[in-house]
Amino acid sequence: MWHAETQTEQTRSVKDVRFQRESQMREPVKAYLMDRGFFPAVEFCLHGCGITDIVAGSYCDRKGRQIPILREVVAVELKMTDFAEVLRQARRNKKHCDWSFIAMPSERIGKMREATKEAIRSAGIGLLSVGDEVREVIIPERGSGLSENRNQVKTLWRRVSIKMSDAKMCVCGNRDGTGGKK
Repeated sequence: MWHAETQTEQTRSVKDVRFQRESQMREPVKAYLMDRGFFPAVEFCLHGCGITDIVAGSYCDRKGRQIPILREVVAVELKMTDFAEVLRQARRNKKHCDWSFIAMPSERIGKMREATKEAIRSAGIGLLSVGDEVREVIIPERGSGLSENRNQVKTLWRRVSIKMSDAKMCVCGNRDGTGGKK
């Protein structure tokens, strides 16, 4: 859940590194999303629009449902340099998720013109700076969401439920393993 009313930048520390490939930014961004209560899937096909680098879901407790209710979906496009392409991808994602982000190396964002940042802001896209920490530079506007597309919700749940078990949580998201039942 992004809090647009707070303009403070959120951070997650990672070791200082110069990225040479997009894939090197995945782990820090995934960890950042998990810290916010989202469970990420990498290289996810978002509603037939092509492959999105990272899609993460936040779920309600199951309460007897086979697949829990999806609260929010975040899409993140990772790019090293190609601003025009990443903005096109992030705009496309915004139509099918709650929050759409562009993640780029911090040294690239440091050199980014203010007009470029304004183009991202006016599109309602968020901007993550990935370097020795993951930092939210621009807070996104809420998009359309994914909850209406039941097949996509099922597919995302299947992908992230495995990650949830890896995080020592049962597939319902309860740490006690009861599945919401006592």
